[in-house]
Amino acid sequence: MLIQLDITRMFQIFVVQGIFFAYFLLIACKVFNRGKKQPDRISNTYFGLFYLCIALGLCVNFIYALLTIDILVLILYYSTLYLLLIGLVFLLLFNLILLKSDKLFTKKKQKRIILLSSALILCMILIPNGVVINSSTSWKPVYNLAFFLYVTILLSILVVGPCIFYSVKIYSQFQDEKIKKKWKLFFIGLIGLYIFAYGTLISNYLNLSQFRVIWSIISLCIMAIFPLFVYYGVIKNI
Repeated sequence: MLIQLDITRMFQIFVVQGIFFAYFLLIACKVFNRGKKQPDRISNTYFGLFYLCIALGLCVNFIYALLTIDILVLILYYSTLYLLLIGLVFLLLFNLILLKSDKLFTKKKQKRIILLSSALILCMILIPNGVVINSSTSWKPVYNLAFFLYVTILLSILVVGPCIFYSVKIYSQFQDEKIKKKWKLFFIGLIGLYIFAYGTLISNYLNLSQFRVIWSIISLCIMAIFPLFVYYGVIKNI
């Protein structure tokens, strides 16, 4: 069954998120096209995959926003969350390769991190009633405490902590002041993305209407600006 969307929600999903979908897909294509000129640079691939995963997550969101079949909506929501989280893992891999090079940080190690991260992320579906998204929640995701803590801790340990640590190490290795300034831009963008991630988790756990409205406005500003900081902070250096 298809859900009847009000004008406000329809605008938010299909206009605002549609623009963001095209925005992230365009950046992903630009990164991948750049990678064709340097096919040996695996860092290009991971950087592009980060943006592609966000774009695909938004695309899946278009689909489940129209449906009212509880189990199907839940599966698609988990798919969206997986894509957004694994996208951040790809950004971490990008950092690791910049720091250690793909010769030291071998493909075998890269695959291990991707597989382990995917397994840990997918474990979220095992949490009983971790996410409720149906007519009783107005088709908005609501987290229970166990799910909120699991994803928050996983995000912090798996992505945020390591990525901030390695970003600082990379910055300390740069000698050129222009490159350092650009990397600061990347770092600011990174922090913005993490604020968006934590804020969304908190919003879905608290499930307060006023907070959701305020956070939706803030998150729109974050996603319009900070991913672009990430892109322009490194695109000339990969």
